[in-house]
Amino acid sequence: MTAPRPVNRRHPEAARGFSLIDAREKAAAAIEMIAADLRSAGSGNDGGAASPQTPIAYVDSLELMVCGDESGGAAGPVDTLAYNPLGTPKPVKLAGSWAPPIKYRTGAELIRWTLDLNNDGAVDATDINSAFGVDVRRTRNPNDYMLVRQIYGDSLSDVAGDNGGAVSRIAPVLKPGGTVPVLYTVIMTDGTTWNWSSGAVPAAQLKDIARITVKVTAESNRPDSRGKYARVTLSTAINVARITL
Repeated sequence: MTAPRPVNRRHPEAARGFSLIDAREKAAAAIEMIAADLRSAGSGNDGGAASPQTPIAYVDSLELMVCGDESGGAAGPVDTLAYNPLGTPKPVKLAGSWAPPIKYRTGAELIRWTLDLNNDGAVDATDINSAFGVDVRRTRNPNDYMLVRQIYGDSLSDVAGDNGGAVSRIAPVLKPGGTVPVLYTVIMTDGTTWNWSSGAVPAAQLKDIARITVKVTAESNRPDSRGKYARVTLSTAINVARITL
């Protein structure tokens, strides 16, 4: 009886399948977590205050910041304090009209999704070379950027005035541009799509956001026999009209 032939894991079709799985897993991990944060934005914040903490604090094509109570109660053993606009560190884009007017009374943290690892306002090679870019430096894909989730809240490090900025490295993804779609598409309550050529959604219009579509594009760590990287784009739309003020 002839023994069965072993599966050739290096067969081009098999390799391509594994590459697609690799790309899909990275995109899926990112999109699921971003969607969860958007759905919980506004939870536990002081929406009834005179100067309320906005569920969506900032959004542009590459970066998203939301406020929600992800700690304390059922969500965690220790409740946190709100982001302190007079403390440090600060997300570089949470300035000007986007800067919170006060440190809010509730424990809703500021959650930031960004590719700007060194917080200089730009997404470029310096982010790959930063301490949090270690994972993308280990891949063979030169197109990878690290998507991170940061949590800011006063005394997050048990020091008053220290906003923490705790970082979780989520997944290597592609930076939007060219054939790679933007991370965030914003639909306003009047049905129009926000044009990113006008810059980030102004602070005064964050309350007019109806829906945010999240698109994450990721590629495989390794190229195939033709030198191509498998690419996957995943998309989901979150209704945020219920949480904006």
